[in-house]
Amino acid sequence: MARAEQQADITRCTMTIQTRRFSTGEVGSLESLSDPNAARRPEISLIEVQVEELLVTGDWRGMNSDGLTRAQREAQSMWRWIGRERPPFAETPDIGQESVWDYPRPPAVDAESREVVVRVGGVEIVRTSRALRLLETASPPSYYLPFADAKPGAFEPAPGSSHCEWKGAARYWTVVGGDTRLERAAWSYDRPSIPFALLRDHVALYAVHAECFVDGERVRPQDGGFYGGWVTDRIVGPWKGPAGTNGW
Repeated sequence: MARAEQQADITRCTMTIQTRRFSTGEVGSLESLSDPNAARRPEISLIEVQVEELLVTGDWRGMNSDGLTRAQREAQSMWRWIGRERPPFAETPDIGQESVWDYPRPPAVDAESREVVVRVGGVEIVRTSRALRLLETASPPSYYLPFADAKPGAFEPAPGSSHCEWKGAARYWTVVGGDTRLERAAWSYDRPSIPFALLRDHVALYAVHAECFVDGERVRPQDGGFYGGWVTDRIVGPWKGPAGTNGW
């Protein structure tokens, strides 16, 4: 898929999570989260999106006229920052940098044109220029890499699962390179929710024990051990992870 076509697909998918005001039967005005200054995008029926997502996930529980499930409403109730303004303690980005406080909530998917390389046990297991970034307020981006660009056998199914109120059910993978095995160090979404459909057939992994590079720069893992963000010189924070930041 050409880069322009991929970005167009991303825009269409992320539009569904950018509506701030809509009600049953109403058509909402949408704008691009990846560019807060972008012109208004074409309108889309949120009811059609709701129905399509429900057909995929089968999760009718807690859905009401605002188009959100109970879990999504609970998540939103805890948010203080949603990408519309930076907190007083936010660092100011230089030219060419991004502030994690400008990323949106709910998250958005963005095409990454820079080359991403992953090595485990001294063996290159992924090299791609087709990665996707998941951008969410207060966190470094998570990088989702196409399975098609991974070395065969680099990802083995691992036990367990988890659920994201926005993206859906996640499965886990053991990452293999040479004689090294990183148990449950990667995750993916077999059937992601409609706004995140582009994450299908992609896998994300922790950068703690793997050697991950973006455009030649060695990635640092997000602090705290729970979140899977990749830290590069492209972003400024501070970001979630250290003690006392859970409420961000």
